[in-house]
Amino acid sequence: MRRSVSLAILAILWLVPLLIFVSAFHYGWHAAWASVGIPALVPSFADLRVISGAVVTLHKGGDPLLANPADPWGRTMDYPRIWAYFFSALGINDGNVPVVGVTLCIFYLACVSLLIFRARRTLDAVVLLIAGLSLAPLLAIERGNIDLVIFALVFLGCALSSDALRSGLLCLAALLKIYPLAAMGADAMRRPAGRRAAPLLLLALVVAWFAWQWRDFNAIRHDTTLSASMSYSAISLKQEFDEDWGPLLGDRMPAGWIVVALLWSAGALAAAGAWTRRKQFDASVRQSPAAGAFFVFGAIYASSFAVGSNWDYRLIFLLPTLPFALDLARDPDHRRWALAYIAALLVAENAWGLKWGNATTLNHAVTFLLFVMMVGALMQLLKLLLYEHAEPQRRAIAVAKMDAPLVS
Repeated sequence: MRRSVSLAILAILWLVPLLIFVSAFHYGWHAAWASVGIPALVPSFADLRVISGAVVTLHKGGDPLLANPADPWGRTMDYPRIWAYFFSALGINDGNVPVVGVTLCIFYLACVSLLIFRARRTLDAVVLLIAGLSLAPLLAIERGNIDLVIFALVFLGCALSSDALRSGLLCLAALLKIYPLAAMGADAMRRPAGRRAAPLLLLALVVAWFAWQWRDFNAIRHDTTLSASMSYSAISLKQEFDEDWGPLLGDRMPAGWIVVALLWSAGALAAAGAWTRRKQFDASVRQSPAAGAFFVFGAIYASSFAVGSNWDYRLIFLLPTLPFALDLARDPDHRRWALAYIAALLVAENAWGLKWGNATTLNHAVTFLLFVMMVGALMQLLKLLLYEHAEPQRRAIAVAKMDAPLVS
């Protein structure tokens, strides 16, 4: 019975995007996606077309990071330059962009399918299904956003047992989209002290590469569109406060930056509180693969909220943190935290699509709540990891002292 239910859940996961695509390609892209609450852009897979347009710009001798007239909306390319070379080498153009877009959707669905397949209980699988087909991932699929590729690379890295392959995939993800640097750092911290040197060296090399390419990095930073709606992060909140309160305050008070400082302070307080908290995660939970995925993907979310400006489709990086929260929901000591986290995550994935009240405010509220909860959980896991890695060394030192010869 459980296997049949799991297969039914997996079938729903794949059938929903399939039906949307069939409807979109037959009846019209905008109408099909609007019917499920996604504000579609025409032509299809808009975020892939900024790169296919960049290829045309490059071939004409232009620089798509500065000006990209071949893009249907005239957008400059806000991705590392390697994406244009990659598309050019594979012959990806406006004509075959839909094939690439559907392929990215398949990558994403395969990752979520593995999460559902590994779910211990039917209820867990249902929660993962709801999160996997929420508005945020559907927006990423409609746009054909490159974050789907990064999500698949980080997910595959976490699923592999090989440290070298994991480091390689996380490094590739960082080179392609920058923000997975946080995942590289989190992965290095999860390893015992004797095995951190290689991933930390690789992280330093990637940072050095970005420093060398600082002009491109600066252009990408300026090209990235800031928005108060359909986005999350401290910078997005700053944007909203500047728009709402800036004209009233004038130059007397930098309202947006005050909000950013308050958000960062809240994160620091959450980290300090978690570090001093006595109740700890159970060993069987914190040493599980789910905890490892939570640590890596959680680091991406926390860092992107603190220092980036992110469209809501990047909330897909919260999905692999759900199995850890679902496990904690069955621990009496952490049940309330886990249930609150799961509820906030599901609301965040869909908040901007709500038709009642102020959806933007709700979106910012729940993503900020997730940030605070995430920082606290990450800090507690880090504390336990450092203790567990140090304990064998302490035991070895104690044994060495006992075996040492007496000196008169």
